[in-house]
Amino acid sequence: MNRDSADRMIASVPVAKIRIGERSRSLREDAVVSLVESIKSVGLQTPISVQVDVLSRDECYLLVAGLHRLEACRRLDMAHIDARIINLDKTERRLWEIAENLHRTELTALERSDHIAEWVRLAEERRKASTIVGPKTAKAQLAPLGRSHRGGRPDQGINAAVRELGVDRTAAQRAVKIAALAPDAKAEARALGLDDNRSTLLEASKASSKEAQIRALRENAARRACRHDVAAASERRLGAAVSAVKRLSEDELGAFADWFEAFRAVLSEQALSNDRDAKVSTQSRWTMRI
Repeated sequence: MNRDSADRMIASVPVAKIRIGERSRSLREDAVVSLVESIKSVGLQTPISVQVDVLSRDECYLLVAGLHRLEACRRLDMAHIDARIINLDKTERRLWEIAENLHRTELTALERSDHIAEWVRLAEERRKASTIVGPKTAKAQLAPLGRSHRGGRPDQGINAAVRELGVDRTAAQRAVKIAALAPDAKAEARALGLDDNRSTLLEASKASSKEAQIRALRENAARRACRHDVAAASERRLGAAVSAVKRLSEDELGAFADWFEAFRAVLSEQALSNDRDAKVSTQSRWTMRI
C-alpha cells in the first residue's frame, strides 16, 4: 500500500500486524471488558488509528490510538479491525493519541493533567519545528481530529491546547501545574486515593519540594479520613484513617496531632452547643405542656 495514498483512509487491517509500542497510559481491564461486550452486540463503531511502519519489510502497522479497542478485538479473536490509516511524524502521533484519550476515555484528574501538560509541551515543540518546515504540516495533520489552526500559524503551548483540544484556559494552566508534581508525589497521590482530587493535587503542587508535596498529600488524606464522625464511622473508614495516619513521618505526625486536637475541641464545642440547645428545646416543650 502506498504511504501517501494510505493517509487517513479507512481500511480493514490484520490485528496480528499491529504493533503497540510505548503508550501514554496502560490498559484498564474494566474498559476492555465493557468494549468486548459492546463489540459483541453492535460491532466496532469507531475505527482505531494506525500508521504504516515504513521500516518493516512486511506489512506492519504502528498503533496511534485505540489500545482498548484493539485489545477487545484481540480477545474476541477477530482477524481484522477497521483502522484509520494516517501519516504523521512521531510528535503528531503522540498528539493524536493524547487527543483521543482526552475525548474518549475516563481519566483521573492526575492522568488528565499529565495528558494536557504533555500535549502543551509537544505543541510547543511542533511550533518550533514549524518555523523550519512551515505551519502547513501541523495544520494538515490535525485536520482529521476536527480541529484546525486559524490564520495558518500555530500558537504556543496552552493557546494551542485551548483551541485544538477545546479545554478551558484556566483548566489547562492548572493541569500544567499538577503535572509538574514530582513523580514520587504522584505515586503517593495514587496510593492515598487522591489522584482524582484536582483541588488537593493543585494545592500540593504549590509546595516547592518533593518532600513538601508528599507531606501536603499525606496531611490532606489524614484530615479527610478524620472528618467523618468517628462514633458512627464504618470499619472501612476507620481503616482508611489509620492507614493515612501511619504514612505520616514523625514531624508530620506531630503537626497532624496538633490539628486533630484542635479538631476534637471544635467537635466537643459543637456537641456542648447541641446539648444546650436540646435542653432549652426540651424545657420549652415541657413548659408548654404545663
